[in-house]
Amino acid sequence: MFDNIIGQDIPKKILINIVKTKKIPNSFLFYGKEGIGKLLVAKEFGREINEYKEKEFVKDIYIIENDKSIGIDDIRKAKELSFINPERNYKVIIINDAHNLTQEASNSFLKVLEEPSKRTIFILITQFPEKLLETIKSRCFKIHFSPINRDLIKDFLSKKIEDVDKIDLLSRICDGSFKKALFMTDEEYFIKRKKRILGFLSFLKREKPYIEFLKEVSSEENIREVIIFYEEVISDMIVMKRSTDESLVLNIDFLKDLYETQVLFSIENLLKTGELLFDFEKKIEYNINLALSLRELLLGILELTGGLYV
Repeated sequence: MFDNIIGQDIPKKILINIVKTKKIPNSFLFYGKEGIGKLLVAKEFGREINEYKEKEFVKDIYIIENDKSIGIDDIRKAKELSFINPERNYKVIIINDAHNLTQEASNSFLKVLEEPSKRTIFILITQFPEKLLETIKSRCFKIHFSPINRDLIKDFLSKKIEDVDKIDLLSRICDGSFKKALFMTDEEYFIKRKKRILGFLSFLKREKPYIEFLKEVSSEENIREVIIFYEEVISDMIVMKRSTDESLVLNIDFLKDLYETQVLFSIENLLKTGELLFDFEKKIEYNINLALSLRELLLGILELTGGLYV
């Protein structure tokens, strides 16, 4: 079981034990970063409890997903499916990106969980468990999925690309995610990444004026992705303050630039900058007046660099 899935040894052991004991909860919550194998494990678990052979067509596993919102109609469909007898042992309904459940859908799904069908298993998958109702989470058997080990990422990438240096860099900056690592192999991504990192470092060194940088960041289509870049840059500089071990630095291809910038900051101000970025990232998730919040973020960082300049 799970032989074709890389990493995630602890979740796999937990699920193997559940299969062996045949004490299967009615609902699971698989949570952890995006692109680390949660959906693959869920589907394989569904195959296993239904005793499907390797290449046999699977009929008892259903996936409900929507990258924008999962509404009441989706939950009605899930409820209808849950009352149809499975062809094998269990009907497995996977709700992928469960954090996209609307409030109405969440309330409706809670009622489904409160009156579970004995032969239906629900598996909720999310990278943002904090967005789910506490009452939903409390009814689920929770399994945390950790980021993939860097060596496993390297081995995975070595079958896709030949550039050893690029493989090493990708294994550092992909945040333990296979999905992210594959996305980053695109050359356009590297061009965009270079522009963002150098722009942020220039702002931190007070070379790029506030107004210019504000316009630059405001024009980005995916601000959350940009903020994560900035968080990693700050994290690298904190690491450089605390250690001389370069293997701990994520953005190793910007080592010289990072070093030149971090000497201008105290570790206390770097930590405060990291906190400002993290707080802003939370505001993005909850859509809290992003234009105003972005201005407040950059002004807050400016204060830590020595004050406002336009």
